[in-house]
Amino acid sequence: MRVLITGGTGSVGSHTAAALINHGHWVRMLVRDESRVGTAMAAHGVAPSDVVMGDVTDQASVAVAVAGCDALIHGANVFTFDPTRADRMRRVNEQGTEITLREAANAGLDPIVAISSFVALLPANGPVTEQTEVGSPQPEYAKSKAAAERVARRFQAEGSPVVITYPGAVWGPDDPYFGETAQLAQNALRGKLRLLNDGPIPISDVR
Repeated sequence: MRVLITGGTGSVGSHTAAALINHGHWVRMLVRDESRVGTAMAAHGVAPSDVVMGDVTDQASVAVAVAGCDALIHGANVFTFDPTRADRMRRVNEQGTEITLREAANAGLDPIVAISSFVALLPANGPVTEQTEVGSPQPEYAKSKAAAERVARRFQAEGSPVVITYPGAVWGPDDPYFGETAQLAQNALRGKLRLLNDGPIPISDVR
C-alpha cells in the first residue's frame, strides 16, 4: 500500500513510518523541512520512499502529497505549552486537519487515519471511550485537538473512510528532538516537577 504520512518527523510519526516501512509499505512523507527526515528516521534504520515538501495548512502542497497514494495517516500536530504559539497550534491542528482530510477524501484514499488525543474528549462524565462526546477542554492544546476531533467526526458523518485513534500521553525512546513531552518526563523523574493529577495518567508507549 502507498501511504502518506503527515507529521512523520515527530516522535509518533517517525515510529509509525518505520513500522509501515518494515511491514513492506511504500511511504511518502509530507514535511516542511526535508533536512529533518534523516534525523527522525536515523534511529529506526529506514527511510521513506518519497518526500514531498509542504505544509498541512497549504491546500496545494497537500493535494500534491495525496496524489498517487492509497491511504493517509494524519499525524501533523503542534504540541506546546508555550502560549505565544497558540495561533500556530490552532492553524496546524484544526485547519491542517480540515485541509488534509478533505484532500485525502477527494482523492479517494482509504483508510484515512486521523491521530487525535484523549484530551479532545475531556472533561468527560465517566470512562473515556471512542463513543465519548467531544469535550470542551480549557488548555490551548486540548482546545485545538477538540476542534480537530470535530473536523474528523464531521468527515466520518459525511461517509468518508476516516478512522480516529486516541493515544494517551505518548512517551518512549527515540524522540528525534527531545520535545516537550520528553522534557516533562525528565523533569518529573528528576523531582523538578510534581504531577498532581486527580487520577491516573493514560501513558502510551510510542513503540
